[in-house]
This record gives sequence, C-alpha cells and structure tokens, in this order.
Amino acid sequence: MAPIITTADIDRPVADVFAYATDPSRFTEWQQGVVDGHMDGPQLPSVGAKCTMTRRIGGADRSSTSVNHLVGLDRRVALPGASTSALECVRPVAG
Repeated sequence: MAPIITTADIDRPVADVFAYATDPSRFTEWQQGVVDGHMDGPQLPSVGAKCTMTRRIGGADRSSTSVNHLVGLDRRVALPGASTSALECVRPVAG
C-alpha cells in the first residue's frame, strides 16, 4: 500500500514548528486517535530518546514506543514509528 503523505505550510519559525511537532504531550492536538504521549524518562528530543504514544483503536488503548533516529531543524525530517505512519516536518516558508 502506498503511504499517505500530508504537507502543510506553516508561517512560524522552523524551531517553533519542530518543537511542537516533536512534543509527544501535544500529539493529541493534531494526531487522530492519540489519547496520550510522553517521553520515557526525563529525556529531551534527541537521537536515541524514547517516546511512548497511546492511540485508541477499536475502543481499546494501544501503546507503542518509538526511538528518535535523527533530529534536525533545517531539513525534511521523517520520524518512523512502529506503525505504517510517519511524521515529516519541517521546511521553512520562503519570504
């Protein structure tokens, strides 16, 4: 199955967008079905940091843990998870 890719132009500084998009505690604000997200331990988003996200699927809560593989503010970033989805962010808006 081909991946579903969504893009958006956001008129904010790249660092702000990156911080928002990679903060697990804010995943419930923009990812459908997410009921909880947090870093495992007192970790900052960095290479090797672990994040746990819980989604409600079919009436049941299902948790998964992801490991950050790369962190960058000035290029396209893909954050692969255990599922078939991925978050791709941040490109500065010209102008």
